[in-house]
Amino acid sequence: MGLSYTEYARALHWRPNKRVLMLKVYFDDSGRDEQIVGGCLADEQVWAIVDHRWGLVLRDYKLQWFHAVDFEDGQHKDYAHLTRPEKDALFNELLDALSESIGLPKRAGGFWGAYICGVVPADSVETLRGIAGNDRRSRKREPQPRNRRERWTEDVVALHHDPYCVALGLCFRTVLDECGVSQENPVHVLVADQPNRKSRIDFVYSMAVTIERWSRLLSGISNGPEMRPRDIRPLQAADFVAYYLGKSVRSPKDLKAAAAATTMKPVFIRAARGLGVTDGWHR
Repeated sequence: MGLSYTEYARALHWRPNKRVLMLKVYFDDSGRDEQIVGGCLADEQVWAIVDHRWGLVLRDYKLQWFHAVDFEDGQHKDYAHLTRPEKDALFNELLDALSESIGLPKRAGGFWGAYICGVVPADSVETLRGIAGNDRRSRKREPQPRNRRERWTEDVVALHHDPYCVALGLCFRTVLDECGVSQENPVHVLVADQPNRKSRIDFVYSMAVTIERWSRLLSGISNGPEMRPRDIRPLQAADFVAYYLGKSVRSPKDLKAAAAATTMKPVFIRAARGLGVTDGWHR
């Protein structure tokens, strides 16, 4: 078992007002191929509250952890002991655990936070996959990169063909340009473990810190096997946000997704306008 969120934050000596962004990826589960990255931005003291309250809710429903796709699967063993009314109550209590601490302050000096969801639509995902396939076939006929700069260029091209990285870049732009982040209180990013994409996630982050207006707004990234949602409950919250906000875009009549989208205020849902990781980064 890995470190809990509280243990991890303590190890990094985070101040109570340290801003932390939790992100989770979602591939569309509805039979289409949208790519979604979403999560929450909040101060460390807020995440500590959410972490504790989330754990209490899970305990009350005899759950080890929460995973939205499994929860929505009517036959998943982890939730088989819950009746339909109990599952509805669980959803509402988890939504309350988030919305009562993260969002517009409910009083002067109250807690603050934001919900972020970057969506790459299905047609864009298909286009990117086609471009990536053509690029791979083309590179097979060409000589291998001869130096570091040529390898770097290949890596950048690959990033721009990856729908996940496009959605991640969209989330970075939204957080850093629209969510009131300041250099006095820069953001630390936690990304739920994606073993096959770790190097690309790190690459996108390294590109973001080179943007002049963002260079002092980012204080680090945690991205690797220690970022397991089973251990770090706030990443389960990011999972909840990514799943239901993404679903509210593609299935607006879904009752749970609509409730989540209505309750999470403010909600930043952005669909990719272009097909690049850095779309909108440069001004």
